[in-house]
Amino acid sequence: MHASSSLLLEDNTHAESVRRAWNNMRILGLACDAVLSTKDGGMFRIHRAIMSCCSTYFRTIFTTSLVETNIGDGPQVRSFITIPNVSASMLEVIIQYAYTGVTPITEDNVEELLPAADQFSVLGLVNACGNFLVKMLDPQNCIGIWRFAKAYFVLDLEKEAFRYILGHFLEVAEISREFSDLSFSNLNIILKDDLLNAEEEISVWNSVKRWVYHDVARRIRYVPKLLASIRLAVMSLDNFQAIIKDPIISKSNYIQCRPYIAKVAKFMLQDIDEVQKLDEKSETNVLFQPRLPHNFIFCIGGLNHWGLPYLFEAYDSRVDSWKQIEVEGPLLPRVTFHQCVSLDKYIYVIGGTGVLLPTNSCCRFDTEEMKFEQISPMHETRCFLCAVEVNGKIYAIGGYDQNDGRSKTAECFVPENNQWTYIASMNFKRSDAGSCHIRNRIIVAGGYDGYEYLNSVEVYYVEFDQWCLLPDMNSCRCGLACVAVGDYIFAFGGFDGKKRLQTVEKYDVCNKQWFATKPMRKPKSNFASTVLEGKIYLMGGYQEGTNIITEDCECFDPSTHRWKTTAPLGLGRAGIAACTHRQVKNVKDYTLDPESRSILKKFLAQDLAQEMENLSLNDVNESRLTFDAIFV
Repeated sequence: MHASSSLLLEDNTHAESVRRAWNNMRILGLACDAVLSTKDGGMFRIHRAIMSCCSTYFRTIFTTSLVETNIGDGPQVRSFITIPNVSASMLEVIIQYAYTGVTPITEDNVEELLPAADQFSVLGLVNACGNFLVKMLDPQNCIGIWRFAKAYFVLDLEKEAFRYILGHFLEVAEISREFSDLSFSNLNIILKDDLLNAEEEISVWNSVKRWVYHDVARRIRYVPKLLASIRLAVMSLDNFQAIIKDPIISKSNYIQCRPYIAKVAKFMLQDIDEVQKLDEKSETNVLFQPRLPHNFIFCIGGLNHWGLPYLFEAYDSRVDSWKQIEVEGPLLPRVTFHQCVSLDKYIYVIGGTGVLLPTNSCCRFDTEEMKFEQISPMHETRCFLCAVEVNGKIYAIGGYDQNDGRSKTAECFVPENNQWTYIASMNFKRSDAGSCHIRNRIIVAGGYDGYEYLNSVEVYYVEFDQWCLLPDMNSCRCGLACVAVGDYIFAFGGFDGKKRLQTVEKYDVCNKQWFATKPMRKPKSNFASTVLEGKIYLMGGYQEGTNIITEDCECFDPSTHRWKTTAPLGLGRAGIAACTHRQVKNVKDYTLDPESRSILKKFLAQDLAQEMENLSLNDVNESRLTFDAIFV
């Protein structure tokens, strides 16, 4: 044996063995050098070194401020200590955690355990209790958990609870008993935050009224200050008039309410000279600042007249604007005729055509880290495919392969395994079809089989791994958009082999029948589609003509059957893919700066002017009479 030979032993079980041995010695009272007691009679023998390793509180007790000096013997550490403000049962849990790293956290003990862990600076236990409470958050308890976290300075828990309140504000205000007990200051903190999630600001005002009427005699005086936190200028004309006429305004201090109402009224009447006199730092500017969205539409890739641009855009529905997202790294996809799917915190980009050929590659965008990462490729090359998420799995269906032509095969991706597996094939080959999911089923409609343009529709039953046929659409459609809202499946536009279509039809799931509905504004195909807050958005695509690519976007409201033009894409593209991503955490990374989002700039005033043009003459006169009354 060489003298220089050596071995570095790493025993992975050593630390656990030592911990177990120390705990057994504590239980048996061996080598213990201190006793902790509580005022309710608890008494525990412990080892100072173990408790000091776990907690800075105990380290301080045993090493610094509580050192006593005995005459003749020099310094001696106190060995019997009474711990204040904690029960024997909670101290036992803390000690158990110090020795084993294991402790039960339950709904019954967490509200007592977290303050105790915080008192003793047991950070691991504080974090575990905080994470436990974050998972427990719901509309009924979130306000209580928020106040609890504030009281004990558990900052991460406070932040998450407050984020939950903002994200679910309307539901919290509707069903939480804790909402009615909020203090004025806490309610105003919530109302002032741009992240408060409400599609219609009038809903926020109704929640404020509910809070006031819970104790109207004491709370009526707060109405002017609460009104200052409502985004009045974002409201529709009708909703703003409803607030002006609301009895709660007249019951409160109307003189204090009037400045906020008057400035917004002048804005809505396009008295811009008056509005521009506002001080940039004035609190009244909050009235003109739209809330930040929690849900976004993301558009990725696509084809324009110059090729395949590296382009990634996010849509802010609160101010009707797109923002180009800057992403670093080599994995930003440069594809067209692909699909995008939202799942958890990721946006998955599936298949498509790259610079030269169709691809089977896939990647995903981490919306929190703002970077792309590669995932397993599909078994088959697919462009002009369908892709749908159901129950946490992604399904890639049909499409086109340069070698094999149109496909009827389908495969399923499980993110936990990072693996694609084949599922049952469709009844017909098809590419460039439309797809959506409804009631745990996948719908695939239309497309092209290489010979004919299709109007056939198939449904995939996920639980049975089986495809069945549904009634045919009224028109053949290739390059269509297929979207589900409620009990209806909508088929928009497309190409029928002769021309691009403007028509729209919808399928009644209950009656199993297709029928026509209000057409789009222009014929088009190969555009992106998605649903956001109950409305259907269509983006880009080919317009009628010789491959005219458009940046136009429009929105259809199924509840009113009305179309509305929305902000255009930053760059016109066809073969673009889009999805809606919900509950985005880092919202400000995907929105314009506050100044750019403010509606003090004229575009919303123009929308309101258009809305007034659509009203009858009597309605307009009534509106102006209402506003005129403000300035008397």
